[in-house]
Amino acid sequence: MPFRSQPAMEYLMTYGWAVLAIAIVIIALFQLGVFNGTNLSSHASAGACQAVHTAAGSSLAGQCNNQPPQFVAQFNGNGYLLLPSATFNYPTSGSTNSYFLTFSAWFKTSESGAIFAQDDNVMPGGAPGGWVPAIYLDSNGFIRSSVFWHGSTSSQLVTPVSYNNSNWHQLVDTYSNGVESLYLDGQFVGSQSTSEESYNNQYLYFIGTGYATSWPYANGWMYFNGMVSNLQVYNTSLSPTEITALYQEGIGGSPIDPTHIVGWWPLNGNAQDYSGNNNNGAVVGGVSYTSTWASGYASP
Repeated sequence: MPFRSQPAMEYLMTYGWAVLAIAIVIIALFQLGVFNGTNLSSHASAGACQAVHTAAGSSLAGQCNNQPPQFVAQFNGNGYLLLPSATFNYPTSGSTNSYFLTFSAWFKTSESGAIFAQDDNVMPGGAPGGWVPAIYLDSNGFIRSSVFWHGSTSSQLVTPVSYNNSNWHQLVDTYSNGVESLYLDGQFVGSQSTSEESYNNQYLYFIGTGYATSWPYANGWMYFNGMVSNLQVYNTSLSPTEITALYQEGIGGSPIDPTHIVGWWPLNGNAQDYSGNNNNGAVVGGVSYTSTWASGYASP
């Protein structure tokens, strides 16, 4: 018996450390999410699904099966995405309640910063005469929305909890007939009755930065440091049912209403618009595309 156990002991002494090292590596890969369902599922390539508009109507074409993206946009705290102003068609004179818009985006961050902003045609670094940090995480991590100028910096919707927790979240803001509403992760946060007030004859729109001086718990140009994916803009106010459905599609979800989509930037490797309206975005500064985005994401 002692003679038979000796080779076994020698085997364990020789290969035991190798087996232990392999086990440690496997555990580390599980913790990094390499083996989770999101990473093992198929991933959509940029432009796999596009909106098509014809005389017969609007529809989606391509592989529109809500696959997770291969990449998402990584904002490094000094770059931004410039979106065409025609996408938003904001009034350039007077005030109105007859304005219709839905803005949707997925985001992830551990800091404060502007996700979406408007100003009076002044590029970042300058000093605008009029500005609206439309959706931003304030210094406490709460989401604040004002889409767009409602006559006062206090006319905002504010979440009751913070969202700078390094997890993925979806936000949706709608405006219709004098009512702005905010949703986070498919859930209604609140609404306010307010008009849209013009303050210039032309505007600029940014993803990843916004001028915020004089707005609550914010100051100066607030650059976003984190990830953003699947921006969608509609020229209508999506219903609560549609917003829930859009969230349930997950981070790779396609537009819920192809007829009214006016801008769709999946940010899956580029800033092109896949809404069929050629509203391509322009990337400025520290914005890249990363494939290591799935940590902190749980599909709805």
